[in-house]
Amino acid sequence: MKDKDKTNGVILRQKAEEQLKLQADKPSDLFTTEVDILKLIHELQVYQIELELQNDELTLAKQEEEIAKEKYT
Repeated sequence: MKDKDKTNGVILRQKAEEQLKLQADKPSDLFTTEVDILKLIHELQVYQIELELQNDELTLAKQEEEIAKEKYT
């Protein structure tokens, strides 16, 4: 990963943390029951897997792009 990508990732993470903190201050946004918490954990796990799959696809696309670039240059 490039340094610029790391920097953008850090900035994005900080913005997300700030937004989460603002949202967490609202009582209506809190998950109060164990069922709500388990549902949230499940959703986060599914989302994590989706992101991992997207990352795999992006990695493959990047490799294919590099192969095509080498072929045509």
